[in-house]
Amino acid sequence: SKEFAQTLISDEVWCMSANKDAVWVGTRRGVSRYDTSKDIWKTFTEEDGLASNEVSSIAIDGDKVWFGGDKGVTLYSESTHDWIHFTTEDGLPSNRITCIAVPASGGVGVGGEDVWFGTFDAGVARYSKTNKTWKTLTKEDGLAHNGILSIAADGDNVWIGTQRGLSRYNKHTDTWTVYTQHHGSEDI
Repeated sequence: SKEFAQTLISDEVWCMSANKDAVWVGTRRGVSRYDTSKDIWKTFTEEDGLASNEVSSIAIDGDKVWFGGDKGVTLYSESTHDWIHFTTEDGLPSNRITCIAVPASGGVGVGGEDVWFGTFDAGVARYSKTNKTWKTLTKEDGLAHNGILSIAADGDNVWIGTQRGLSRYNKHTDTWTVYTQHHGSEDI
């Protein structure tokens, strides 16, 4: 019906991200954006520019919104309405994105220089917004496991939840600390 034409695209909500203006909701059928001031929903799908309708992670970065899913990363600009896709061909270690972190910076509403992406099977990808380059960090670099479940950025530290414990990467010192339940090397 017309009443439900512009509402949440699916009841199965996989991820969310919010700021003072909007709530972005990721589902297996696309993304719905709720405008908090106008009480209006708008839906975005592959037809609009998403790399995949199956969106597993969302991060707001000023006027840009990052989406991760099973076909890589999509960057959407709310100001220009441009869509950019990133895949393994662009430098991602895997197209299966599980989580995204945009570190806060000194500027109001604008994230730091890097955006961090967890992958299902290939470690962490670090995207430099300044240089537009990708760097991959894996178990060989010091990560507890290459299967990433969650990620958060806190100043110089990036906290990475894996299938084998928690890793903390210090960007300033380029060092790793791994936290596990049993603290034994056989668990890492």
